[in-house]
Amino acid sequence: MAKRNRALKVGTLFSGIGAFEHALQQLNIPHKIQFACDCGERELPLTYGNLFELTKDLNDNELLDYCEGYINKIGVKREYRAIETKLLYEVATKKTIDNETLPIVLKFKKDGRKSLVSHKLIITQEQIVSLTPNISSKERELYVNKLYDDMGEHNYVKDAYFANYDITEKQWHEDIRFLDASEYEGSLDILIGGSPCQSFSNYGKKLGLEDVRGTLFYDYARIIKESKPKIFIYENVENVTKNDGGKTWKVINDELNRKLLDALQYIRFISKYKEEKDGEKLRVYSSKTSHVLFLN
Repeated sequence: MAKRNRALKVGTLFSGIGAFEHALQQLNIPHKIQFACDCGERELPLTYGNLFELTKDLNDNELLDYCEGYINKIGVKREYRAIETKLLYEVATKKTIDNETLPIVLKFKKDGRKSLVSHKLIITQEQIVSLTPNISSKERELYVNKLYDDMGEHNYVKDAYFANYDITEKQWHEDIRFLDASEYEGSLDILIGGSPCQSFSNYGKKLGLEDVRGTLFYDYARIIKESKPKIFIYENVENVTKNDGGKTWKVINDELNRKLLDALQYIRFISKYKEEKDGEKLRVYSSKTSHVLFLN
């Protein structure tokens, strides 16, 4: 049999991990990174000006509903949601502040704690889309990149990735939520990614899909649909299958199988391997001939 010489074309998301690319290097498997994308771990702040613009046409009841929906979406702990909704509503009703570019920081007292709890609010994908109507997805990605640059915070994840892998600025995308992967359709052999494990890990809040980081799974699924790789790998901690009594995994599994795999004519096959004592990781390997879930 002739030896395969063509390099594997790889797309990678949540690329601070880099384990898959490192494995290819260690195994001397020829490969080329088509693109890499961060998960937007550097959080963009929600400013007073943003909030005033987004809520300027809402009546009091609509405004309260908006504030409640926003607080629920960004992963606030359940016991703090009512107070943070109330505080955000109070901010929104003021409609004026000397410097509208300031980030919104909610402060409140917590039982048993002397100092105030401070929560710097983040701007969501939906809010950015609402603030930038009538522009292309590429223009919106450039707009978001500028917001990150204006923060003045260094991206150490990007530094580490560029130091270890062969990639150019053009191949790097700052935030998965604003990556239009249709430009890579038909060019990927393998897509590797998932969503941040903090939403599901025993060491995190375990809010699952109620955590804004957990909802990044939907962007991973979207990018699979847009890029149509020959193979994709979904990776996360094993506890994703147990989160919220298994409801979270059912949503993810349904999304992968019913909405995505069936549409791309993937064939589903599931197999479990025993866990390793050093900790559990879950991976879903899928191609147009197989779909394997296992723990290792």
